[in-house]
Amino acid sequence: MDSVEGLTRGDLINLENILGILNPKRNSFSGAIKLPETGDLLASKVNYRHGERSARLIYLFPVNQADSPLLVDMLDGLTEKAGEWGVYNLLAEIDEDSPLMEHFRRAGFGIYGWQRIWRLHPDQENDNQTETPWQPARGLDEISIRSLFQNLVPPLAQAANPFSEHRPDGFVYRQGDELLAYVECFYGPQGIVLLPLIHPEVKHAGILLKQMMPLVNPRLGRPIYLIERSYQNWMENQLNDLGEILINRQALLVKRLVNVQRVTAPERFGLVEHRRAESTAPLVNNHLSQFNHQAGDAAPQDSSAVSSGS
Repeated sequence: MDSVEGLTRGDLINLENILGILNPKRNSFSGAIKLPETGDLLASKVNYRHGERSARLIYLFPVNQADSPLLVDMLDGLTEKAGEWGVYNLLAEIDEDSPLMEHFRRAGFGIYGWQRIWRLHPDQENDNQTETPWQPARGLDEISIRSLFQNLVPPLAQAANPFSEHRPDGFVYRQGDELLAYVECFYGPQGIVLLPLIHPEVKHAGILLKQMMPLVNPRLGRPIYLIERSYQNWMENQLNDLGEILINRQALLVKRLVNVQRVTAPERFGLVEHRRAESTAPLVNNHLSQFNHQAGDAAPQDSSAVSSGS
């Protein structure tokens, strides 16, 4: 279900996925339900990374038997478990024409965007290039990357999948002092996934991405994939020169675990706004009184000099 997890980690039963249970920064939960039609088990898994606001549905297996009314019950159970972690959203990704879409809708999921997945073909002629306009992302770039994210990603998508709180891991591109592109990189034993965030002002985005390929360094023959979100589809034609479409269109789904409500401002703020200022002694008169006291003048002061200006 999670494209990044599936493309980088590969099979569900492998050493890395098993050891991932021991990761203190991640919560995971696997659930299963028995299908009365076949007697087989329908299994799914939810992952949550500490500090993030959303949990993710990692896989649904076997998919060819998931078209069952019991899928709604399983999704409800996974949602309840995610709620125990205190997350705001449960995310999932399924193919646009999947028969499971109706079951997800019945379970309370809605669409917040779309994506295509490309398999890239790195140009071996660029492997030896020494100059590149890209730089590794640093912690100091986080504010600029966050600003780029908030400007390019629609509010609906930001609410479902907010900007990640972990340190940026990828590459940035600048024109002058302005950061105009950030590509987040996800590495795994079975592949490398790129998630670009490029401003439309950037010309020749395809050439720019090609210049980044040597930095990704696909060792061990791992394939490189690129996720094109719907708010980045302006560069789709330029991606044709980099690779081919692996998955044509997927729906990005979200189930919200909290209800956003408007809260009225406390009345005390209104009281402060309408409060009348109390009259005080003029600043000049206060300084004059202090001066006379320091001078040791014992003569009685003129009442008009110390009055409040009345």
